[in-house]
Parts: sequence; C-alpha cells; structure tokens
Amino acid sequence: MNFSATITPFMPLAKPSFVCQKQQSQTTFDDVVSGAELFSSGRDALLRALRLAMGQNKSRRIFLPSYFCPWVTKAVQSLYCAQVCFYNDFPTEKEPNFSTLPASEADIVVAVNFFASRDFSVWEKWKSKNKDVILIADFSHCPFAEQIFLDCFDYVFASLRKTLPLSDGGYLFGRNFTANAMYQRSGQGCDFASVYALSAALADIDYQSARDYYYNAEMRLNAKNNISRISFYSYNTLKKIDLSLLWNLRSNVFDSFNNRLRGDLGFSMLQTPQKIKDKFAVFCPTLVFENVSLRDRAYATLSEAGILPSIYWGAKFLEGDLAKNESS
Repeated sequence: MNFSATITPFMPLAKPSFVCQKQQSQTTFDDVVSGAELFSSGRDALLRALRLAMGQNKSRRIFLPSYFCPWVTKAVQSLYCAQVCFYNDFPTEKEPNFSTLPASEADIVVAVNFFASRDFSVWEKWKSKNKDVILIADFSHCPFAEQIFLDCFDYVFASLRKTLPLSDGGYLFGRNFTANAMYQRSGQGCDFASVYALSAALADIDYQSARDYYYNAEMRLNAKNNISRISFYSYNTLKKIDLSLLWNLRSNVFDSFNNRLRGDLGFSMLQTPQKIKDKFAVFCPTLVFENVSLRDRAYATLSEAGILPSIYWGAKFLEGDLAKNESS
C-alpha cells in the first residue's frame, strides 16, 4: 500500500480509478440511496429536514447534542422561530444520556452517529417509547451504513464531502416523505463549492495556496444562510463513484492503521474495528487522548510533517462544560 501521497486537509478530486465501469461487483450511490434529495452540504440537508418537520408548528423544540459541530448548531439556531435545546451525548460514551433529553410530543430530536462509532439500535428502543417525537439521524461519518435504514428514523441526512472526493454534497431521505424533484437535480454550485473545487485542483501545483483557498471555502460555507442544491460537478461525480472500491480501500487503510497502534502512547482509538461488520460503517480513525497537552503535542508533531488532522470541535464554541471537556 502506497502512503507516499501528500496528505491534504481536504478531499482531493475524484481519481478515475474510483469511477464505475458498470461491473457487477461495483456499488453506486443509487444502489444504496435512491430517491434522496441532494444538497450542497449536510447542514443544508438538515435545515431542509427541520423545515419539513416543523411544518406549520413553529413552537416545536429542536434538541441537538451539546457536543456537535458548532457551525451547524449556529445554522440551526438561525432558523426562524427555532427553539433549540441541548442534551448530553458524547462519542466516548456508549449511548446518549437520555435522562437529559426531555423531548415530548411534536418535538424534534437530532441523533448523531459520531465518527461512525455508534450502534444506533439504542434509538429504536427510545423511539418506541417516544413515538410522537420526530427523530432525525445524522450519518455524515458513514453515509452508506446499513443502519441508515432503521425504521425509527423519520429523516436521515448526511454530508457527503467528509467521506467522498466531492467539493460539496449532502443527501436527505425519510419515511412518509416524497422527495421534491427540484432537489433531486443539480445546480450550478454555490460559492464555497466552487472555491473548494478550485483548491483541490490547485493542490498538486501549489499546495500552500490550495490550503488558503480551502479555508476560504470553509468560511464561505459557514457564512452561507440559504439552502442550495448539489453542484453539477459533484452530482455527476457522485453518480459514478464506485463506493465498494473506495470503502474496501478505506477498510484496508483503517485496519493497517489500527494494527500498528501501540497501547501505551496515551491515547486510544474511538472506534472498535473488531465490531465493524458493515464495511460502509468505517470512517477515519479517530483518536481520544488522555489530556489536552498530549493531544496538542501529537498535533504539533504531525503538523511539522505536513499532516493537519482535525480536532473535534473547538471547545470555546460548544455548549456546556461537559461538551467542552469532551472536545479537549
């Protein structure tokens, strides 16, 4: 396995080797998720789901995990008349703290599969006792896992650019929900998607400038306040990617990484590879450190080698002390 390629902080453009040639062993997006609405980002898909779920009842409460992407939280809070509440759910725990989730009839709950580390069957039991609560599942870290089809979810959404070589993309589907044909087609692409695609194309020529454009694209995404469709570039690429080939390679890299980890370095891997039976439930290895100092030293060492891992998420933007501690 060749690890000599430059590691960038963003997804590269799709390589021709991952494009389907219509062989029986290949798996396309439409083979797994058919009839979904497609958006420029996962947060756009979530905002669309929330608007559908709220309907004419603007008094519905929206429950989010306190440990959640702060920019997505901000986008949800910007919804007209949205009353946003928080419950405790952390990836280092086996399941949410349901005692902190006092959702009642007509409320909306967003459940997150953090870093593809969760068995979401815990939500089936909870939903059976809370049938009138609208449950929206976020599978952004494993958008094609088998559990996206659990019956307990009213809506399922995912960002696609976290796991696929796309400049933008997110999907939404649900029970008792007919997709709008407009959102099943592509658009010309919004500002952040265009800048992101340019940065990915530039990366092989001028990596430093590409990084600058990438972060500029992220700022444009965070400033965006409207729902937009997936770009025609990402739409057409999405339809042609061989998901089986991509996830087979991802699983091999994941296993290789895990098999070389030592157990005395002051950190552990959040995911438990031996329990991953569904290859599409594999995300990137996510490390949990014993303390902030050790984490920051590891980050600095990797950064010196040109590797820029993500830290999830900036503690100062999170809600509550427990969420801030989790981030650290």
